[in-house]
Amino acid sequence: MPAEPLDDDRDDIPPYFGPGRRKTPAKGPVDAAYADSRIDEQCPDCQAPAFSFCQHGTWRPGGTPRITPCGGRRTR
Repeated sequence: MPAEPLDDDRDDIPPYFGPGRRKTPAKGPVDAAYADSRIDEQCPDCQAPAFSFCQHGTWRPGGTPRITPCGGRRTR
């Protein structure tokens, strides 16, 4: 019995081999992570003021916010 010919209607894109689709990291702070922290107090690690997201390094206006709060703010 002869082999079936290849489907000529398929795309020229090669099949994808490898791991599945990767999850993309969050683009900004995750509100649920801050819900359980002491957001109403100044952060002892990065010095972020109350009701502000923690930042990488020392807090400054317009800095890069952390996705999750600093450890000091979570454990207080």
